[in-house]
Amino acid sequence: MNKKKLYIISATLLIISLLGVVFSGILIEHNHNLWWTMLLSFIVFVVVFVVTCCFYFPNAEFICNKCNKQFKPKATTSLMAVHTLTRRYLRCPYCNERSWCKETWNLRNNSNQT
Repeated sequence: MNKKKLYIISATLLIISLLGVVFSGILIEHNHNLWWTMLLSFIVFVVVFVVTCCFYFPNAEFICNKCNKQFKPKATTSLMAVHTLTRRYLRCPYCNERSWCKETWNLRNNSNQT
């Protein structure tokens, strides 16, 4: 299984764990003795979030919408950028313009890892 598939699986688990946090919040509203469910679901969410970031940021690169050059921003810059599922609003290091950059995967890193 390549890293892109692992990222998709971990992103799905991230969504499920986020739903767990929401569901445990609803449980707490009805029974205050279930505070531990919120704590546990939040810890699971944070762990899955970190694992997802570990798969995503080393392998994702972006293509500038203005100059069509491929670049890799810092993980913190990419994490904090406004984004959709396949695009992030980033500043290109080549043309220095902000645009909705398309996500691409660095397949050189993925081709020899299963």
